[in-house]
Amino acid sequence: MNNVNEIFENSKLAILEGKHDLANELLKKAASMGHFGATEVLKKMDFHKALTKRFPINPLSIVDEVNVNQSHPISDLVKLFEQDISIGLGRLQHLNNGLIPDEVVELLVYQTLTYYIEYKNNADILPLPVVYELRNQVKKAFLNVYIDSGHMYQIVDYYEHKVIEAIWEVDIIQETESFMARLDDKFFM
Repeated sequence: MNNVNEIFENSKLAILEGKHDLANELLKKAASMGHFGATEVLKKMDFHKALTKRFPINPLSIVDEVNVNQSHPISDLVKLFEQDISIGLGRLQHLNNGLIPDEVVELLVYQTLTYYIEYKNNADILPLPVVYELRNQVKKAFLNVYIDSGHMYQIVDYYEHKVIEAIWEVDIIQETESFMARLDDKFFM
């Protein structure tokens, strides 16, 4: 097994088979041979391990199990997310006579958390790949509708960090519901 792409493919198979130690070993080998995908997968695995160690509470019941992860594909929801984000940005702009980057991040985080909560309530489970996929689709939708290119990528970077951190907060479900209700109440006053 000297071909870096073959090593990377075998690491994916090992993950699917639940052989995480072998997968980790193969990913490290592929990364040391310069495979960008392997490096990125290792970063995500390390990030996830650090988060679960740092935040042992799991209010959204996020799971990372091979058999569960494979049985929960996500449709392309970008257009729907674009509509929701546009409405939220419009409300923020109306309330503040403009858009403040920190508040845009807050809106994106809570909007994403709303999707996580809805998914969990409907499926009784929230697989980790769904967390990442929904976050990526929200990011894509935001980039499609947000016009201020001066802050766009700073907002996206901060959003990606904040939403993953927020999923481990003890009261995140109540905080999310409260934020979305406050946004509605302020706008419809």
